[in-house]
Amino acid sequence: MEEKSYQLAAVIPAAGSGSRLGAGMSKGLVPLAGRPLLWWAVTSLFTAENLVVLVVAAREEERETIRRVLEESLPRPLPVAVVPGGAERTDSVRHGLEWLAAWEGWWPGIRHLVAIHDAARPFLPRELWERLLTTALEEGAAVPGLPIVETVKRVDAEGKIAATVDRQGLWRVQTPQIFGFEDLLAAYRRAAELGLTATDDAQIYEWTGRPVRVIPGVWKNIKITTREDLALAEAILRGREENV
Repeated sequence: MEEKSYQLAAVIPAAGSGSRLGAGMSKGLVPLAGRPLLWWAVTSLFTAENLVVLVVAAREEERETIRRVLEESLPRPLPVAVVPGGAERTDSVRHGLEWLAAWEGWWPGIRHLVAIHDAARPFLPRELWERLLTTALEEGAAVPGLPIVETVKRVDAEGKIAATVDRQGLWRVQTPQIFGFEDLLAAYRRAAELGLTATDDAQIYEWTGRPVRVIPGVWKNIKITTREDLALAEAILRGREENV
């Protein structure tokens, strides 16, 4: 991987309601083994040596709480911003990117990358993180994913099968997703002008016509959405402890 030839920023949208967890708070603040999910997500990002700034988008009423979580999770000093989240994930990411656009810490003359990561993904493996960075530097944009192995059905509003979908070439994408910062910022600004929203950042980037490389992810890089996911995460942690 290139050394000191690029700067990496990270944006974490953490304003989601977490309603399917039934926790009464955003998912990033839901506890896992005594720590908020956001703590786990942030800590995993810091294995990237060229990470130079972190931006988290949060609900207004949770911004101070998020700040305290970040203070406890940063393993080394780093500029940190907690910006207002938006009504949609797309809005939250754009707010983070706009903050970065005004940030004065970018060095001129080198590449600027940005990684967008889910607050509710606590187990980003270092080797996956490194493969993503290497691929993004080589190809401009990189996301991790897993090929779909189950049969896929399209189901109508009444719960009846409407069609069987060919799973060939279908992948479930994960985060972090890494892009050239200026390119992703321009894509998000254009999407805002057109009133477009998306469920992940690669979709916004795809609308520019630029290619995105998908690399094999890992199953442990799970996103916590339901109580069952939280139970799985706790089991993963127990497995780690037993293997120490």
